[in-house]
Amino acid sequence: MADGIFFEKQNAIFDKLKKDLEKYSEDLVKEIDAEIFASAEDMATRAKQLAPAGPNGRLRASINVEPDPNAKLSYDLVARVRYAAYVEFGTGGFAQEYTATIDPEWEEYAASFKTNRPGGHTPAQPFFYPAVREIFPQMVKRIENIIKG
Repeated sequence: MADGIFFEKQNAIFDKLKKDLEKYSEDLVKEIDAEIFASAEDMATRAKQLAPAGPNGRLRASINVEPDPNAKLSYDLVARVRYAAYVEFGTGGFAQEYTATIDPEWEEYAASFKTNRPGGHTPAQPFFYPAVREIFPQMVKRIENIIKG
């Protein structure tokens, strides 16, 4: 996790999708895979738009989609600079304030950036989480439509 923020959403549709893969034609699986990849790219684009530019643009440039070599229909959305999580969640009291507003599946990771001290110098500048929250539900609907035909 030190190299960036990784998103692995466990969602019922993906669990079912992976169980049912053998039922689907090869063409349908390719269509679903293309939708997942396109949506992951959309998430990366949106995260880049939301991320602060910074003095050198390294954060935005580090946001990418990478195929997961260990899983079918799986792509990792990553921010590959060490400070990405500090920008996303903030530090100290700022992180504590922000983590109270996010989904539980993100909260454990985000909690590592907060302390019991009110200090902390970096306010949260969310870019990754909002991008995923915005695009993921749209992707799920499109996949459901692909499966329904």
